Amino acid sequence: MIIHNRVGILSHFLPEICLACLATYAMESLILTDAGRMVEHVWQELPSYSPRVGLDIFQVMPNHFHGILIIKADLEQVPIASVGAEHKDPPQQQHATGSPLSLLDLIARLKSLTTTQYIRGVKENNWKRFDKKLWGTRFHDHVIRTESALQSIRTYIQNNPQKWEFDRLNR
Repeated sequence: MIIHNRVGILSHFLPEICLACLATYAMESLILTDAGRMVEHVWQELPSYSPRVGLDIFQVMPNHFHGILIIKADLEQVPIASVGAEHKDPPQQQHATGSPLSLLDLIARLKSLTTTQYIRGVKENNWKRFDKKLWGTRFHDHVIRTESALQSIRTYIQNNPQKWEFDRLNR
């Protein structure tokens, strides 16, 4: 397994107004809203935009998202399947310059697609409104270089829902 090309997206927050837009916490577990299921679906579709992208563990939280993207240096490193992801035949998209999509491109695509679909949900399904931007402008990324770091981040993501009840953002 090649580790150095995995990028952990540890924190990607929605503005405070959308505190429980994506999930609610009940009976010691998270229950995704329709908006949360939409974000999950868009995340799972990211590999269809580039043959160099795979997915590892991810978690939709009430007001943020955690996930690990696998960005391959070349096509020979493409795994047959990524953990927990459904795949289509990718259209191998690139920039107009011909260079492959970067992490920033992929995050911009995630934010753009989810914002567009969220706006549709507000109009058609009475989802909670948001002010100006659905997603915050920043996110935390980290290159995962070792197996132990990968396992540590996977554990953090997996256990994050159980910590929501005590999270300072859960008001």
